Amino acid sequence: MPGGSDRDPSRQLKVPPSRAVRRSSSNSPIPPPKLPAARTVRRSTSNSPIPPSKVPAQSPIGTRSQVQKQSVSTMALSDFTSLADRLSQFEAKLGAASIVEEDVYALEIRRNRITSLWEKIDDEYGRCSKVLSKSSTGTDAQALESRFDSCYTVYERSLAKLNRWVSYSSLRH
Repeated sequence: MPGGSDRDPSRQLKVPPSRAVRRSSSNSPIPPPKLPAARTVRRSTSNSPIPPSKVPAQSPIGTRSQVQKQSVSTMALSDFTSLADRLSQFEAKLGAASIVEEDVYALEIRRNRITSLWEKIDDEYGRCSKVLSKSSTGTDAQALESRFDSCYTVYERSLAKLNRWVSYSSLRH
């Protein structure tokens, strides 16, 4: 075709102007970010020697001691939750295991492991209860109590299953 174009103009797709995509000069499909509005500087009418930009704003959270109390209780709850999650993971692994593949000694090791984990959970529950009683709301304490109760149920169920497996394996051999 003359003019160097291989395309036939009669076969080109026609797009109505209302449906046409307009591109920016950067050819990027992502629109450019919107810049924040320019800040205006106001002059203070007070006679304070501290410039307005240096005056600390009132925190919506509260005082530093309140923030520390919240973070301590949050950390305590987080530590307890981490241990509780480990117990739940132990139960899940135990549920996937088969007694046919298990040795009595391996089962006893698991039984000792879950007992050790439970002791850590019980200790952490005591520490967390003390922290929450001093610095938190009643809802955190209720959540802790509920989680502890469910942990005990998981511990009890897992330990009972391991004990049944140990006695079954002992009888089998």
